[in-house]
Amino acid sequence: MRVFIILAEIFIFIYGIKLLRILGKPEYLILLYFLNPFTIIELTGNLHWEGVMACLMLIGVYHFICYDRIKSPIYLGLGILLKLLPVMILPLLLKGLKWKKMLFFFAILSAVVAIGFVPFLSTELFEKYSSSVGLWFGTFEFNASIYYVMRAIGFLLVGYNAIAIVSKILPPIIFTSIIGLAAWRKNQYPEILLGSILFSFTILLFFSTTIHPWYLTIPLLFSIFTKYRYMIVWSLVVFFSYSAYAHPEYQENLGLIGMEYVIVIGWLFYELLKKPRKVHKPTKNIHI
Repeated sequence: MRVFIILAEIFIFIYGIKLLRILGKPEYLILLYFLNPFTIIELTGNLHWEGVMACLMLIGVYHFICYDRIKSPIYLGLGILLKLLPVMILPLLLKGLKWKKMLFFFAILSAVVAIGFVPFLSTELFEKYSSSVGLWFGTFEFNASIYYVMRAIGFLLVGYNAIAIVSKILPPIIFTSIIGLAAWRKNQYPEILLGSILFSFTILLFFSTTIHPWYLTIPLLFSIFTKYRYMIVWSLVVFFSYSAYAHPEYQENLGLIGMEYVIVIGWLFYELLKKPRKVHKPTKNIHI
C-alpha cells in the first residue's frame, strides 16, 4: 500500500510541475505539497489513499487543461472509482466543453466508472454506498466548524443534539454552492477552474460534520496552483484535532478546534480581502 501511495506522490510531483509551467508559475511551488509534513505524515505515513485519488484528479485536470478530452475523463473516472469525491468537480468542467465534446467526455467517463463497478454490482453495493454517505453526514462528528456552531445553537433551542436535522440542511448548501461556482465563475480559464476546484472542496470541508486531517489532501494540492495559501496554514493547524486522542474516551478539545478554525478562516478572509499586487487577466481558455 505504501509503495502505491509513494508512486502517486511522485506522479503528483511530475504533473504538478507540468501544470505550474502551463500556468507560468514557479516550479518550486510543488514543494508546498510534496514536502509538506501533513502529506508525509497523513499519506505516506498513515496510509490514507486520498493521495492516490488526488493524483488521479490532478492528472485528469491537467489533461483537461491540455485539451486532451480522452485521457482526462479516463483519469477522472479512475479517481471516482477510488473515492466518489472527484464527482464534485464535474459541473465545474462544463464551461470548458462544447456540446458534442461534452457528450463524448461524459460518455468516456461513464464507461470507465461503469466498467469499474460491473464486477461488484449488487443491491448491497448501492445500499452500503448510500448508508456510508448517510453515516458521514448524519452520525459521525469530528473536527467540524460550521456544524459545531449549528449544533451548539440546536442545544440552546431544543436541548439535544440536532444532527438528524442539521445533516439534512448541509448537503443542499454544499450542492447549491458548487453549482453556483460552476454557473457564475469563468471556469473555461485554467486558473479560475483550479480556484473553483479549491473553493468547492473548501465549502465541503466547512459544511461537513466530520473533518479528519487527511480530508484536506485535495484542496491542499490544488491550492498551490492558485494565489491562495490558507490551505497550507490549515495543513499545519489541523493537527490540533488529534488532541481528541489524548483522552481515553476520545473527547475533543473544542478550544483547540476553535483556535484551528479562527486561524484558518482569518487567513482565508485576509487573502480574499487583500488587494492584489498585480492584476492578472486570463489570456487563454480551455473551451474547444
